[in-house]
Amino acid sequence: MNRLKTARRRQIRQILPQVCVRCGATTDLSIDHILPRVYGGGNALSNLQMLCLPCHQQKARKEVRYRDPLVNWHKGRKLARRIAAAAAATPKYPAVPPLLRLCRALAISRS
Repeated sequence: MNRLKTARRRQIRQILPQVCVRCGATTDLSIDHILPRVYGGGNALSNLQMLCLPCHQQKARKEVRYRDPLVNWHKGRKLARRIAAAAAATPKYPAVPPLLRLCRALAISRS
């Protein structure tokens, strides 16, 4: 788990939307690890997000880093499970509009 190289940072900045995912700010943006590297998170694009400096500092204050790597690993596993549960609870597709539901019901009833 190395630090992000400058070229990779530029590439990520081109890929990710240039807006803070917490507050919507478009200035003073920085790349943030969703699951911190100290907790076992990697540099994969799926683990990165853009945060403005105040939001990044607020998030970093909540991340407690322990001297014992095993404690960090356990905290990382708990955090990863919470992130996965939140992602699973979020619907991936928008709700089906009522008109489309009605059309589907009519098509099923005609068969």
